[in-house]
Amino acid sequence: MLDTKVSLRGPPLPYNPKRHDEGLSLSAPAIYKVTANDISNAGCSTNFSTETKRILKKARCSPRPLLINILTEEALVKPSYILTKQCTGYCDERRICEARKTVNKTIPVQIIPYSNKEQKLLCRTVSIPEDTRCKCVCIKKKRDCTPQQTYNKSFCSCDCINKKEREHCEKKSKIMDLHTWDDQTCSCVCRRQMPCTTGTSWDSKMCKCSRNVENKG
Repeated sequence: MLDTKVSLRGPPLPYNPKRHDEGLSLSAPAIYKVTANDISNAGCSTNFSTETKRILKKARCSPRPLLINILTEEALVKPSYILTKQCTGYCDERRICEARKTVNKTIPVQIIPYSNKEQKLLCRTVSIPEDTRCKCVCIKKKRDCTPQQTYNKSFCSCDCINKKEREHCEKKSKIMDLHTWDDQTCSCVCRRQMPCTTGTSWDSKMCKCSRNVENKG
């Protein structure tokens, strides 16, 4: 995401960063749902396959135009809308498009201070951040892994270290179908857990409510 800090040179004007790209950010793709009426039959020719690849390539993570609205409570800014570039576009489901290099570009603007009764135009420059290089990076980071996990950079995942326990859990699941492996806690857990009545407690090994030891007679 672009840094929304903007400064006007000579002298600077008050600026509200919260309204920098209000309603204009393109960081997340818009979702367009299609119906059966929108879909038509097409032959899967070589040219058709090439065209789909070309479309996907154009949608990949890259610096794209972003319209921002320059606002200040102290003056009217012209032009108030400026184009810059922000990293956005397609990455696989495990990754997100992020800027790897951002530069500040200087844009000439004219301002009319609201306190200026003569409505005199003043010349200023505004410094706008612009992304110039992007990369698809893992959403899940190494810091997100627990001590029971190791980080897999290729798949952007936290993989459980105790593989033998997982194999044992999967074998047990095929026999009784009571347990399943939890990749978050790296443990074998019950598929379903039910509330227990008074005098009983949940038995995670048997996946059922069992009578408490002190109540057995």
